Amino acid sequence: MNCENCVYWNSAPTMKPSMPGVSPQVALPPGFGQCRRNAPFPLPLTPGSMQQMAPMHWPITTANDTCGECKARE
Repeated sequence: MNCENCVYWNSAPTMKPSMPGVSPQVALPPGFGQCRRNAPFPLPLTPGSMQQMAPMHWPITTANDTCGECKARE
């Protein structure tokens, strides 16, 4: 089974930040989405960044990726 058929996969065309005001929205190209199987993780901060906290994101995957932990949509 691949990500496209997994209950944890979100194929939304726009990723919204998990913490408002921390990171901008990012448009995803067709065929990409977010894996929400596990908790979001912090992205490394850019050296010299004024941010106090790292932005949190779910991993970005393609519709054809697979992880072995997929759960079929019902």
